[in-house]
Amino acid sequence: MSSIGTEEKSKTEFPTLTELKHSIPNACFESNLGLSLYYTVRAIFNASASAALLYAARSTPFIAENAVLHALVCAAYIYVQGVIFWGFFTVGHDCGHSAFSRYHSVNFIVGCIMHSAILTPFESWRVTHRHHHKNTGNIDKDEIFYPHRSVKDLQDVRQWVYTLGGAWFVYLKVGYAPRTMSHFDPWDPLLLRRASAVIVSLGVWAAFFAAYAYLTYSFGFAVMGLYYYAPLFALPRSSSSRPSCTTTTRRRRGTATRSGRTSRATSRASTARTARSSTT
Repeated sequence: MSSIGTEEKSKTEFPTLTELKHSIPNACFESNLGLSLYYTVRAIFNASASAALLYAARSTPFIAENAVLHALVCAAYIYVQGVIFWGFFTVGHDCGHSAFSRYHSVNFIVGCIMHSAILTPFESWRVTHRHHHKNTGNIDKDEIFYPHRSVKDLQDVRQWVYTLGGAWFVYLKVGYAPRTMSHFDPWDPLLLRRASAVIVSLGVWAAFFAAYAYLTYSFGFAVMGLYYYAPLFALPRSSSSRPSCTTTTRRRRGTATRSGRTSRATSRASTARTARSSTT
């Protein structure tokens, strides 16, 4: 009976952090600078090619003279370019996690360029994102996905902003109440220790912002709105950053997600333990 009880107890025990890491192939922890640069160049090329194809399509009389077809082509471009811009964010995300390369300077430079291209201040985002990972799923401390306690906490005006894809930029400027902070303030308590790096990254962001402002002035808001601003707001990131309206929904989703991850991790760790014991 005691052995059966011990076996049942062992089945419910969670693997240790060391066991979890051992269950993951070592290759997953190794960065490849050449491959990372390839994906970076590919993302930039795809964005440029997508814009060039739209320009060529809109210059075609058959499309330009057909309002419905023209609208469909523009809508398809906005969606595709929005997905490509998500690739920009992903490259910067990996730079923020130091997964892009083993070199901090390379990660910082590439991260600043790729994130600033989609008007995201890199270093301040990196700091707050790290804080998020330290408190993932914590209803009181998680810095990003903060669930409102009740539907009344979410104002109608803010809901419209989130629905229109502006959640990300609202978050960057003012954060999510009640934990408000600005990613553009290097003297914010959360960013103060990295103030110098934040200022540099904000300088890169300002350079891109000025370039987009000049292009908007030169070509008009309608053109830049179609080629850049609309895809920017169509980023999958914008809608996924919206906080849940109720605590219950967030808890259920979080529990389900963590349960799935834990089950898979436990399975891998158990397999790793079995393999190690068989070899010994």
